[in-house]
Amino acid sequence: MNILELFDLYKAEADACYDPAFFAENKVLRYAERAGLTEDNKQMLLRFLAYADEALLRFIWQYYYLLFCTKEDFRLCLGVVEMIPTISPSEEKYPGCISALLYLLAVDNLEKWLAGKDINKAEIIESYFFRYREISFLNMLSHNTYGFCRLSYFMYGYAKPSILRANRLDFHYTEYKNYCEMYEDTAGNRIFAALPNYTYNQNGLQAPNGFVPSYKKEGDILTAHLFGEKGRLDIHPQQIDLTKYKPVLLPGDHVATIHIPG
Repeated sequence: MNILELFDLYKAEADACYDPAFFAENKVLRYAERAGLTEDNKQMLLRFLAYADEALLRFIWQYYYLLFCTKEDFRLCLGVVEMIPTISPSEEKYPGCISALLYLLAVDNLEKWLAGKDINKAEIIESYFFRYREISFLNMLSHNTYGFCRLSYFMYGYAKPSILRANRLDFHYTEYKNYCEMYEDTAGNRIFAALPNYTYNQNGLQAPNGFVPSYKKEGDILTAHLFGEKGRLDIHPQQIDLTKYKPVLLPGDHVATIHIPG
């Protein structure tokens, strides 16, 4: 079942526990101040809140309910949470404000997750708001609005934690990608063998209408194209001795990635 079908599945359940106090103006303003938002950003959210009728607020609650109040979990495929249908008149007048309001209030879910854990809660909450401010700023640069027209799905990863920030580093719990396998020998040397799931050009970059990398196992020999140190695919296939190199990471394995900001 895809996320749009799930959205419809939980609508009645969400409506049964809808409480307009969830969107109280003083609450939104309090959270905006906690988040350290600029005055312009705060006022945008308040104008959107004044514009939103009950039908729109119910829609946002249904969206929130699916993401944070059900058994459904999209942390291994963050991008799908942006596929929720939006209400066109709202998006035309206040683009991205549905997601901006939702993720401002979603700190509630993060705080529930932190409850009872031996962890620096204040630091985690501040890292959440740091990322919120950053996405607001990036949308202002690209779309001239603090609304979350893009990148909002990252906030889902912070609010239902699969992403945690520690100092300047972001650690993201996810699945190993489907374009290669990683092998390692006893000395710790690693190689990355491409899988025949994408096409590549002569510069070793993914490209439409390119060549499909070789991938063939014959006994203890794997014939495959390898990625080089700069991440580009070597256009010449190589033979890997599988008695010396053992698979370490395969598509679908759970991994923690580290984002190192510039």
